Amino acid sequence: MLRFTEQWTSRGRVAGDVLERLAAALTPEHVVILAATVGQANFTSRFNVVFGVELP
Repeated sequence: MLRFTEQWTSRGRVAGDVLERLAAALTPEHVVILAATVGQANFTSRFNVVFGVELP
């Protein structure tokens, strides 16, 4: 899961072998939840940086 997150966040894509390992370890529903969570975290982080949002 960390490799998925790191690759998607830093590269904007994920290597096939990482996706294969996720598919072997998680259900398709859990892969979607993971992708949605990582995507939302990336969006929120970038939004906060652009608009200077300070978090406590």
